[in-house]
Amino acid sequence: MGDFNLPLVNWITDDAEHNVLIPTCVTPLHAADFIEDITANGVYQINSIRNASNGLLDLIFTNDFMNVEVSSTPPLSSIDEKYHPPILLSYEWHMGNVTQEQISTQNFFKADYIAINRYLEEVNFCQQFLNKTLDQKVDILHQILNDAIDKYVPIQTKKVKPKCPWQNKQLQSLKNKKNKEWKRSKFTGDDSNYLMALDKLTKLNTELYNSYVDKVSSSLKSDPLSFWRFVNTKKNSDCDPKSLQFGEKSSVDKKEQAEMFATFFKNNFANQPSQFQPTALC
Repeated sequence: MGDFNLPLVNWITDDAEHNVLIPTCVTPLHAADFIEDITANGVYQINSIRNASNGLLDLIFTNDFMNVEVSSTPPLSSIDEKYHPPILLSYEWHMGNVTQEQISTQNFFKADYIAINRYLEEVNFCQQFLNKTLDQKVDILHQILNDAIDKYVPIQTKKVKPKCPWQNKQLQSLKNKKNKEWKRSKFTGDDSNYLMALDKLTKLNTELYNSYVDKVSSSLKSDPLSFWRFVNTKKNSDCDPKSLQFGEKSSVDKKEQAEMFATFFKNNFANQPSQFQPTALC
């Protein structure tokens, strides 16, 4: 994140739910090259807070836009509001504890903003800031705002889905790339890039998964708890194959997979004469 000094690039919302933006009218040439290179790594620009001139100078790129929230905060001076409005960036970081199922967060959509305004109006800021340094004033302001948030913003509980243990940054990047191409294909009607991204994701996921299974299997004697945790996770997993290989053919398409199953069973089924003779029933 930072000021990338690209004032001529126009950003429009591509995913309103997660506030993902895509560039249009990219000029000059070096700006187009930079954006093409950085987005090729599976990251997305998510800052939509514009300055007083309706410009976006401060950009925020991330490959995990699902867990990032961007919001504006009151500026400390008019200069900040004119060129670089203050930005509050909240990122939910979930450690790899698969036993964690719920987290508590503040729900700002259900906050009592009327009560917050009333609370702030009753604060004598002149008295609070009297004979204080700039750093002390900022600390006091943050404390007052935090007190208001604690009083009037309710707490909500969210369920956290544990990430798969073999996931890494490259796999997450490919997942984001696949989701992005899927959304683009709905507007363009061309799903070639989506299918290419899906194929890359499937191959890497299969490779990492097989490596993880080998690791768990090899540690059965030294760490049996990890093995049985893995077995238990498979009880509630989706049994449909993500990628199916039969002979030299491999496919992620459900219809093609069904045809491959049909071919397999057809080749392995032989009509055998019945060993039982019909008898008359009395």
